[in-house]
Amino acid sequence: MSNDVATRKTEKINSFLAHYNGTENYHRLVNYSNADGVALVGTDGWMAFSEYAECYWLSDLIGSYRGLFLLDGPFMSDHLQVWRIVKTKGDSARIEAWTDTPGAVYSRRLFRLNIGFTDFPFHLTEDGKQYVWYGGPTMLGDNYAYVLYLKSEY
Repeated sequence: MSNDVATRKTEKINSFLAHYNGTENYHRLVNYSNADGVALVGTDGWMAFSEYAECYWLSDLIGSYRGLFLLDGPFMSDHLQVWRIVKTKGDSARIEAWTDTPGAVYSRRLFRLNIGFTDFPFHLTEDGKQYVWYGGPTMLGDNYAYVLYLKSEY
């Protein structure tokens, strides 16, 4: 794919995803529940992005590791986590979880995982990084859930 075609595709997808500024539905993601039984769900925007980027595995990864940070302690977080995937070298990447937007004054890195190979479409991102917001627990109906959503939905 030429750079012009990739750029146009990136602009089209980013423009489409920017229209997600709320959600009508919450979609249960995998069968991850914490010890307290709180489910992991995704917004309409998160589901659309997962489909376009073919990165359902990212939901699995966040579902697997998110519970590590739901305890009491100076760097633990049960309200907001910002996860990002960062292109490093070649086809490798790094996954990180933060207590707030990376670079913010009070933000602390909670988690870091290097990935030797990924086919994640970094051309869909603005700066070689993709951010995923994770909030919870959020009351949905009669139950609480942890929610994955896009930056435009925050």
